[in-house]
Amino acid sequence: MFKKFEHQVLSITLLISLVLLFFGKIACMSEAFFRGDLIIFFYPMKLFYAEALKSFHLPLWLPYNQCGFPLFAIGNLGFLYPINLLLFFSLPVLIGINLTYIIHYILAGVFTYFYARVINLPQISAIVSGIIFMFSGFLLAHLQHIDILTTAIWLPLILIFIEKILQGNKTHVYVILAGISIGIQILAGHQQITLYSLICVSLYFFFGVLCRRPHQILTSLITFIIIMLIGFGIGAVQMIPTWELLSLSNRGGGISLESASSFNFSPITFITFILPYFLGDLTTYYGEGNFEEGYAYIGIFTLVLLLFGILRKPGNRYIYFFSFLLIFSGILMLGSNTPLYTILWHLPVFNAMRAPGRFAYLLTFSGAILAGFGVSHLINLTYNKKIVSNILSIFLILLLTCGGIISLIGIERLLPQGFFLDRITSMQQDVFISFAFLCLSITLLILWTKQKLGLVSFKFLIVTLIVIDLFLSGLNALPPTVKMAKLPSIFAPQTAKFLLQDKDIYRTMPVYPGIVAIRSKDNDSTITLIKLLTPEFNAWLNISNISMHSGLFCVQHWKEVVSIFRAGTPQSIKEDEVVPLIIKNSQLLNLFNVKYILFTLDINDDRFPTVFEDNGVKIIENKKVLPRAFVVHNFKVIKAKEKMLEELGSREFKPEQYVLLEEKPPLNINSNSIMSSKAK
Repeated sequence: MFKKFEHQVLSITLLISLVLLFFGKIACMSEAFFRGDLIIFFYPMKLFYAEALKSFHLPLWLPYNQCGFPLFAIGNLGFLYPINLLLFFSLPVLIGINLTYIIHYILAGVFTYFYARVINLPQISAIVSGIIFMFSGFLLAHLQHIDILTTAIWLPLILIFIEKILQGNKTHVYVILAGISIGIQILAGHQQITLYSLICVSLYFFFGVLCRRPHQILTSLITFIIIMLIGFGIGAVQMIPTWELLSLSNRGGGISLESASSFNFSPITFITFILPYFLGDLTTYYGEGNFEEGYAYIGIFTLVLLLFGILRKPGNRYIYFFSFLLIFSGILMLGSNTPLYTILWHLPVFNAMRAPGRFAYLLTFSGAILAGFGVSHLINLTYNKKIVSNILSIFLILLLTCGGIISLIGIERLLPQGFFLDRITSMQQDVFISFAFLCLSITLLILWTKQKLGLVSFKFLIVTLIVIDLFLSGLNALPPTVKMAKLPSIFAPQTAKFLLQDKDIYRTMPVYPGIVAIRSKDNDSTITLIKLLTPEFNAWLNISNISMHSGLFCVQHWKEVVSIFRAGTPQSIKEDEVVPLIIKNSQLLNLFNVKYILFTLDINDDRFPTVFEDNGVKIIENKKVLPRAFVVHNFKVIKAKEKMLEELGSREFKPEQYVLLEEKPPLNINSNSIMSSKAK
């Protein structure tokens, strides 16, 4: 018993050490990740959250965005998530964020390790599965999406308790623990990942019931319902306001299939499981969508081990299940490219979510577990050693022959005509590294099947090869970092200092509603986003902003107002196309108390002079801005919504003279106050 405990301690120590090694500068608190959503959304919102916690209240309402926003209801900030409560109540925000990464990567590996042990995989297999999951491309690519990381890592822990229930061990205890784990996952914040996790848990539970005790389906169903009631009961404090906001938001009633399929995996993207940077990296990505949503590399050797995990004599229900889950999630990653996802899109909740490529979450976990089975099968040599050795030797010879031919011909001759020449060099490097790891993997297995290696050496080389492969590829997937000492000056841009000098009550508008930064003169575009005070970076500076950048970014009425601003323009427009729209909709800017526009161009109009500039980012003052609140003496009744929006968008609309109402108020009002309207 003591020896078993000692082995577990050593295994966990190894997993922790690998995380600390990989995230060395983050773990030492000397640097912080600096990219995209992490900086312009999560950091300011976490700061807002931390300040509220330290004042002993929850930030239910954000007064600085739109006309006020129900911040708690967003959900993905995880305000009631236990680890967030602990970290951000007691520590500075940046240290709390860095520790969030370290803690959750360790938990990803440790939970996966213990799940593998619960399903009777040997220690080395459990270590391999843990390493693969915690350093998988899916988790690394979504580093700037903290909510995805904090939500995703709870799946293996939930499966531990579900498996214990299926094994009949202290069922009542594990039912409670499984429910609590699901509740914690809900509170972690990312609804989409939670849904995918619950799909996996549900399939796993009932597949296990059918395999182990089909005569107890009714009892098992009751057990499952109790688990979900506990989980949803804990998560209800977050789920209910989030559901209410969803019904009022831009995703209420679902989104189009085209929008739901954005950031899917196109068939060509699957080549990145072999050549991780075939479509580019963080800065050079040229595939569909973006790098974060199209990177899910799990290692070359992992793919080899995965095949050995699947191709074995039948009878293992875990292999059956995770093989099915691997294929199932792989198909769903294709989004609208497959009818299966289109069917799911018609279901409630599913039709409000996008980025089907995130099903890579389940594929990654399945691959990690199946690779663990592959290690187990190889160690126990459950295959015919001679046959396997011969097959591997032939494959290695063919592999080396193909590699030699490609080297002689030149990879550029094998690529499509017109392929960008500047990508060939990086692609050659990618092909060479993947080819080298594949050859090393096959060579290692040949040496093992020919019994040229001892067991300890074989185990050591398996772990070493996987770690080196995932580290080399993973380091290129990490967001850039910046010295923590530099962040105070970066997070106090000159644009903010200028605006804070104005003690009036007003709102700002960054660039344009629905448009992100379009031009950057800074070396890092994230710095430009900060200077523009894009939502929600404005919030922690206490500067009001007309926009919101959450996944549930607006209520339906706000979406309709934004559509007036956009005036039927495409999703992506150029900078010079924004200027005439600002001029055309000046009456709405006046109405919404927008005194300053943060932009990258001048507006050649006397009403919009440029009053400040910082390296290409301009502050433009609106001279005709109206107060936050004012009194008018006339109103116009317009019952039809389309006519109402048309009136709001017309140049004749004078918000300082009359207010628009959907129906006549039940008051005894002087008829002179009622303006005539033909729009009924």
